[in-house]
Amino acid sequence: MSKDRDDKEAGVRSTPPTLGLGDLTAPQAPRSFPRLTMRGEAELVAIDQARPNPMVSIQLQDLAWGGFGFLCPMPLEVGSRWRALFLFGKQQVGEQTLVVRHCGEIEPGLYRAGAQVCVDNGLVRLLGVDWTQLAGGGFQRDG
Repeated sequence: MSKDRDDKEAGVRSTPPTLGLGDLTAPQAPRSFPRLTMRGEAELVAIDQARPNPMVSIQLQDLAWGGFGFLCPMPLEVGSRWRALFLFGKQQVGEQTLVVRHCGEIEPGLYRAGAQVCVDNGLVRLLGVDWTQLAGGGFQRDG
């Protein structure tokens, strides 16, 4: 079997699809940070454990100083928070808290999403800050 066929059967694409992305040559708004194409695997673990799918496998597509672009098998709610567990083979090599900034279907059962890196909730709590107030633009120290 070819690698591309194996990837499709595993629900992963070896090249990013363009279906549904519009005119890729159209001018884009300037980004805050340059993007680098990369490939990798990660697992997203929902920070809100009440979600119906608390873990999702993703295929990393690009990386910037402020976030990641990736493919996933389900729609992710904009504003939802996840912990990304980065994998090399089957071993976790790092983790980062992310907030989903966009997600759109590019073909049935395949979504292109982008997430911004953010400060870890646990660290914020250790510093005595209520993270919900950070989302509103200001913060107060607890206690």
